[in-house]
Amino acid sequence: MPKWEGAARSFSRWQRALTRDPRPYHRSMARREELPYRPASQVIRAAGSSLAESAYRRLKADILTCRLAPGAMLAAPRLAESLEMSRTPVHEALKTLCQEGLLIVEPRAGYRVTEITVKDIEEIFDLRLLNEVHGAGLAAQRAAIRDVEILHAQHRRGLELVGTGTSEDSAYLDSLIASNREFHVSVAAMSGNQRLTQIVGGLLDAGQRSYLLYYRAPRSVVDMHAPVIDALAARDPDAAREAMAAHIAHNAEETLAEATAVLG
Repeated sequence: MPKWEGAARSFSRWQRALTRDPRPYHRSMARREELPYRPASQVIRAAGSSLAESAYRRLKADILTCRLAPGAMLAAPRLAESLEMSRTPVHEALKTLCQEGLLIVEPRAGYRVTEITVKDIEEIFDLRLLNEVHGAGLAAQRAAIRDVEILHAQHRRGLELVGTGTSEDSAYLDSLIASNREFHVSVAAMSGNQRLTQIVGGLLDAGQRSYLLYYRAPRSVVDMHAPVIDALAARDPDAAREAMAAHIAHNAEETLAEATAVLG
């Protein structure tokens, strides 16, 4: 049995054990400060995009970065005012976010940002193992020398970023998550499978909120990129799959331990 399969199976066994024996510590959830809602300033409406698309992108960005925290209630009229739009495009954006599972309609109350559950986190990491481990093996066979050089440069930037902030600094966490996403999407893209790359990007977006709220070991995220890059440079598919599986399984263990301690 390849070692990467062993890492994935160990992760699954750990999941089952965790439900019986949670780790003996508890940390309160590091939620963002309760401030009046203002749309993310970083998201700029693209030229020619519809108002509904602009509202959708701005609201989604604020949900994924927890500016709109899990459980927050939203009212379309107030959102329209904040976004300086009419209610129609805002309603369209809210409908799309409901279809994506980021919002839930609360009759006669408005919309609620969906909570994050331990099961949600487990499912995302399960799917990441399935897709990213396979993609890493393909990337080891197909990546160009220039691709690997780009990964090395990304890794150096990630190492420089670690330690420049704390887990309580939302801007620092946002930067770390963006750097991590860049690495994983880049590896997926090197597989040459466009659909797999899109799936990986979607899974990383889906897991972004859990990283912001529950991940507390940013150094290990960056450090564990190095063995993946080394395997790609060596054109070793088995080593690439093993390194990626170990990386994702470790992240899953750390994130689920914190989430389980908080959520139960």
